[in-house]
Amino acid sequence: MRPLNSILAVFILACIAPVRPLASDFPDLIDFAGSPAQQRTKWLTKTIQVSVSTSLSSPTSAITPDSDIAGAVHRALSRWSTAANIRFEEVSSKVQSISPVNGGDGISLITIAETDENLAIFGRGHNPARTRVFFDPETGEIVEADIAINPHPTGVDGTALRFSTDGTPGTYDLESTLMHEIGHFLGLDHSNVIGSTMQPHQGVNGTYKLPAFTERTLSEDDRSRVLSLYGSTEGMREGMKEGMSSIEGRLTNSSLGGYPVPLPGAHVWVEEIGSGRVVASSTTSANGYYRIERVPVGQYRVLTEYVDDLIASEVSSGGVVLEPARAKPAFRSVEIRNRVRPRANVTTRINFVMVPPHSGPPSLNPRLLGTNGDLSATPLPVESGKKLTIYVAGEGVDQVPISGISVTSPFMTIDPDSLTLLQFGTSFPVIGFDVTVANHASFGDYSIRLQSNSGEVAYLPGGLTIDPGVSSGAANPADDSRFFINQHYRDFLGREPTEALANKWIDELGNCGSEADCASSSRRLDVSASFVEDEFFETWSFIYRVYKAALGRRPTLAEFNGDRLQIVSEPEARKNGMIAFAKALVVRPEFLKKYPTNVRADKFLDQLMSSFMQTSDVDLVSERGNLAALYDGTTSGRAQIIQRLADHPTFVKKESSKAFVLAQYFGYLRREPDESGYSFWLNTLDARTGSDSSAHRAMVCAFITSAEYQSRFGMYVTRKGC
Repeated sequence: MRPLNSILAVFILACIAPVRPLASDFPDLIDFAGSPAQQRTKWLTKTIQVSVSTSLSSPTSAITPDSDIAGAVHRALSRWSTAANIRFEEVSSKVQSISPVNGGDGISLITIAETDENLAIFGRGHNPARTRVFFDPETGEIVEADIAINPHPTGVDGTALRFSTDGTPGTYDLESTLMHEIGHFLGLDHSNVIGSTMQPHQGVNGTYKLPAFTERTLSEDDRSRVLSLYGSTEGMREGMKEGMSSIEGRLTNSSLGGYPVPLPGAHVWVEEIGSGRVVASSTTSANGYYRIERVPVGQYRVLTEYVDDLIASEVSSGGVVLEPARAKPAFRSVEIRNRVRPRANVTTRINFVMVPPHSGPPSLNPRLLGTNGDLSATPLPVESGKKLTIYVAGEGVDQVPISGISVTSPFMTIDPDSLTLLQFGTSFPVIGFDVTVANHASFGDYSIRLQSNSGEVAYLPGGLTIDPGVSSGAANPADDSRFFINQHYRDFLGREPTEALANKWIDELGNCGSEADCASSSRRLDVSASFVEDEFFETWSFIYRVYKAALGRRPTLAEFNGDRLQIVSEPEARKNGMIAFAKALVVRPEFLKKYPTNVRADKFLDQLMSSFMQTSDVDLVSERGNLAALYDGTTSGRAQIIQRLADHPTFVKKESSKAFVLAQYFGYLRREPDESGYSFWLNTLDARTGSDSSAHRAMVCAFITSAEYQSRFGMYVTRKGC
């Protein structure tokens, strides 16, 4: 029998400590010596039995009472199973201790028991969990992996902490810890993408004044890296069905005597040009080679940065010592290819030679992110449609002007007047600035780009993360009934539902009788269409018609979101909100420019009626007297006339389909419509039918099963029709 090697995977924690979150404790899984190595460390079986120790079902002071421990274990395994196309068999086990470093017992265990072997693996470290992997050194086959959760977790300052599953401030999120360790269990090392589950830092709940849930869900970088070991899966984002590609190459530095010197340990990552999402990454080997596999077909830019890290090595006691990084030439961050379109099933080779000034050591070194008074080495969650103040800390950041700050995504914009220098008591400067996230920004990790006055560029790769489904265990959060209902309330009604209302709709989804799989098809369509037809369409259609009647155009999404706040409320108060909205609109500069207040009543009516009849094709000649009776020269009088026009029965009928189509783009996709798509759906709908017609239902189905809608919430496209 061959001897087995073991590797110890460590989750290094740094919540606010000024440490760059880019350290790896695994040896290189690919050692390029001109070509990829012959083997990697991975499981060869597609079914892995995981033994969950009874220590996790017994009361323990390390986990807060009422925590959903079994659910956290199951959801973490399920997410990795979906990504890696691996099946986990969960079994209960009375075994308490992980295997010793000199030999496995054949049981792959998850435990939190306070045994000598389990305590020894932590040594004097403060890691919340560690994973020991046993593998065949000749084939790389993993034959056993054990996860030990620390029975006495502490913070970086030695403060005693606990685990929880409900976001209790000052605790580690157990599910996030398990997600990271299961990645090691499968053979992955650490990632240098900050938003990755496999990056080597975990914040406690309350960091940024938020629950620390973002590492519960896998990033596209995690997905790419695990697929490079275990192959493709179904249901990925649009483009993956067309095939996958690879990018490889070599990085060298020409600064030493004119000879090319390999750049080991460099972080190379790939960003999608259209969205800016970080999709995959790698680290160069000792010879400067890198390879990024399982990249979906698309258009990308390829970037690299120097990683000034520490290397962790296992010692016989089972502890970890930190050694200074190997001597390696430093260099500045650079975009090594600004546009590349890899072909399916083809490897694209991109080499890059560092020349001055990029071949010199960096002086711009962003280390930490922050918001809400906190700095951390962990990813910063942001939300679509929101604005927030972001901090960046590190050497040289005070030499970056506001024009040199950007997020490498069209979804996020920087306020040009928001740059401030902050005081945090750190040894390096801290700056703050405001970022606005677009309403339609999708799930993913996004990078911050900094350029100093000298022209030097640096990045925080994947530092900002959009992840609305952290509390859902579904492959795509939109598949989860509660998430589906709650998101509809946010998207269409601009508020959270009460518990009673949410449960009512969830019961609707689940009340399927004998109909097979209705919760995933026709019943979801029924529920979604109801949101559009009821309160939302009543208020939305009114806002739309007021804009068309008063200004001759449809509203923008930003205008609609602002105006809806005046109207969406209880039915009795809604009428007053509609009146208030109409009054507010007739005093806006655009309306006053078109209809000045100093014109006579008859001229105002003539201009308004002429514009209305031209844009709506509704004859108002017989209505002139009634409209004139409403005009008393005041704002209220003007608003009443506009409201009367907006509610004209013929106008309501003529504009119904246009309002309905626009509602789909604003509600489901949270963006302005593309004109070709808008025209297509207008031509598809029959204006003479009600909103429950088959054409209207087909349109709702197309939007809720579109890749764009599903990609707002996750990286898996799980539905292709109703």
